[in-house]
Amino acid sequence: MISDRPRAPRWLLTGLAGVLFLAVVVVWWPGCREYPLVTSSQSMELIKLLHVGCNMKDIVLVKTVESRLQTLEGNGGVSPPERKAFDKIVGLAHSSLWSEAERAALQFARDQVRR
Repeated sequence: MISDRPRAPRWLLTGLAGVLFLAVVVVWWPGCREYPLVTSSQSMELIKLLHVGCNMKDIVLVKTVESRLQTLEGNGGVSPPERKAFDKIVGLAHSSLWSEAERAALQFARDQVRR
């Protein structure tokens, strides 16, 4: 039985497959992370707490994260790239750029999943 439906040209299917492949590579490629991997479970907890603080627009919670981050840094539990990432997000919160801070905190957390 012959179908009357037109078939997509082979070049179109190949092109779509190529675009899909590139999209997967870009999303999962380690160099495409916006934020560094954290080095401790305490840092991961601080990311979660920071996201909640930014989501709730709670500057007291953000300051709690700052305080705990200082303690963790004093114990050698935070790398310089991690600290820079936290500082960027905390700075957004202090500037009352809550939407940007929340997005950044969420991206920081997402980048941890793509290990």
